[in-house]
Amino acid sequence: MVFKLVFWGWFMLILALNVIPLGDAANQTLHNTLFEDFSFLRLDYLVHFFAFLFFMVPILLGAMLDKPVFKEKAPLKYALLIIPSAIVFEALQFFVPFRKFNPIDMIYNLAGALLGCLIVFIFLKFSRSAQK
Repeated sequence: MVFKLVFWGWFMLILALNVIPLGDAANQTLHNTLFEDFSFLRLDYLVHFFAFLFFMVPILLGAMLDKPVFKEKAPLKYALLIIPSAIVFEALQFFVPFRKFNPIDMIYNLAGALLGCLIVFIFLKFSRSAQK
């Protein structure tokens, strides 16, 4: 049960953070480039990536401790929830005052979500085959 709460709590937190205006100070900090020559490594892009990658943690911990978030077809349910969320959460910013849609944020959301899906799929596949 705890892993379900962590998963859905994280889901709601990321949704809220995507629609609540952050303010100028937070935006300035998040838009800093980490390395001068690597403009694609802005802090906000990495936050988007890791925010969606983190969704895999309660899935994997729940599976390891036999308290799964999704009881059946976990990789499929996980992918069908997280991949569209990576798109929709950023697209919502079209409709929120003081927020701005950024397609690169969406790409980083998707990258984190897809990597998480791959890790979940591989982990669950090998953990099931090891149990047999």
